[in-house]
Amino acid sequence: MTLPASHCYVSKKWQDCNWVQCLEGAIDTAHFSFLHMVVAQDEAQALAMLQHAAIGAQGEQNARIRWVRDDPMPRFEINETHVGLTIGGARRADDGQLYWRIAQFMQPNHALVPSAFPGENYHGQTFVPVDDRSCWIYTYTWNPDRPLTEQELERCRRGHTVHAEVDGRGVDVVLDMVAGPYLARDLEALAVDGRIAVIAFMGGTQATIDVIPLLRKRAQVTGSTLRPCTVEHKAAIAQELLARIWPHLDKGHGRPAIEAVFSPAQAADAHRLMESGSHFGKLLLEMDGSLT
Repeated sequence: MTLPASHCYVSKKWQDCNWVQCLEGAIDTAHFSFLHMVVAQDEAQALAMLQHAAIGAQGEQNARIRWVRDDPMPRFEINETHVGLTIGGARRADDGQLYWRIAQFMQPNHALVPSAFPGENYHGQTFVPVDDRSCWIYTYTWNPDRPLTEQELERCRRGHTVHAEVDGRGVDVVLDMVAGPYLARDLEALAVDGRIAVIAFMGGTQATIDVIPLLRKRAQVTGSTLRPCTVEHKAAIAQELLARIWPHLDKGHGRPAIEAVFSPAQAADAHRLMESGSHFGKLLLEMDGSLT
């Protein structure tokens, strides 16, 4: 399912923690009963104190906070899916019923929050390792049935649920290989005086944008392709890369996100993964102990 941009909010945060440990916390619903639970006089106060969390943003009002607090030992049921695992934790609710909090783990590094009742917003996270002690987390909120309201968007910008509070500044440079419908989203993410560099058009050659944010942000949109450039021009670019960029890479300042490593015998599997469009990082072939 592809949703309009108005139905989604996406942000990114840095976390000083190994990505696997972050992922474990995202799919474990048991720890909420003690790690995130508040001490409150009544359920109304608890609900107010947990407004920052998905469990507190209730479109369907019920006693789910009390159910989580009073039953700290959920019974788990785990089912395999074609993309990962469905992890359900059942707690005792009212009138002999069970309250199920169901998380989704999607290989290799995606998790959906176990919180939404019908009609409520969904939340998810994608964990991208940087090193053994830190990771980037792409966080997203969406509603499949309607656009997010301005109030919901503002809450996300202030750190609601999986998101970290953002300063609203945006990014200085967007390197766009998709173009087409992505151009409007590039502009939305851009900071004032930022630049968008379009270097490919995997999403199409036609784009429609609102020129008002283009003007307000004093944005620059440029296009570049090396194929028609002269050999001398390409050589000059290569020399500038060696002088200005390669020293930073040698010092480990930039590390690519690796999705998967394949042997030559698995090359067809690598192509299938690439064609699926479900990967995030680079796909590598290991040739005689070296990566290509």
